[in-house]
Amino acid sequence: MIDQIVAKRSAKKHNVRDALYSPEQAITGRRLFNPQARRLTVIFPPWHGTEQLEGVLKKRTAKQGSSLLLYTLHDHILSDDIGTTIQSFEHIQTKVSDDVEGLQAKHGFDDIHLVGYSLGVVSLAMVAARLRSNFRATCVVGAANLAAAVWEGIRTTGVREGLESQGVVKSQLEDEWSSIAPINNLSNFRDREVQVVISKTDRTIPYIYQEELASGLQQSGADLTINRTSNGHVMSVVAHGLTGEF
Repeated sequence: MIDQIVAKRSAKKHNVRDALYSPEQAITGRRLFNPQARRLTVIFPPWHGTEQLEGVLKKRTAKQGSSLLLYTLHDHILSDDIGTTIQSFEHIQTKVSDDVEGLQAKHGFDDIHLVGYSLGVVSLAMVAARLRSNFRATCVVGAANLAAAVWEGIRTTGVREGLESQGVVKSQLEDEWSSIAPINNLSNFRDREVQVVISKTDRTIPYIYQEELASGLQQSGADLTINRTSNGHVMSVVAHGLTGEF
């Protein structure tokens, strides 16, 4: 019910293009909390979701003895502009992976934990593919296939309609966005500790694509733990923020 309410309120307005946006603006903010800790948690937020998570994540990571690296991402990293979407995620991949490596060189963390929520799993997988440092990861309600999830999800109907107005079909979008699909960025997960949270009732990122991500991680050789829940999309994100291990 919550997912349908959120989708109804946001699906159309979330595909309003910003004519002044460029991929170099994909990261709009970056904060590092508790840098003296021996562990680092890197958060890849959901679409339009950093502000709602920041307060609870600061408290939860500090209580668990971890530094927190939190990014704010531009609303337009995902849109019906196919090329700009690709370039936005590539920019995030380069900047965040370089940032994490720099922090690791400076602080020598004992543990780096990448945590992605929803759309944030796209950035997580791409950053992980480029990291040299050891890491573990948690993927909360993320999809193996970004294009398919956008095409079928109830919150991204505005993006789909914008693409359809350009004559784009699902199979074409899957080809165009193949390089940023998480399923194609799992080569660096072998022997990594990975937790996946799957919502069996999710219609924002359909359940089937969450299961495909888990299968892809298994095939990549990840040390995988799967937590399936009947919570919807929003409540799965909230529940992990409130009770998850960082």
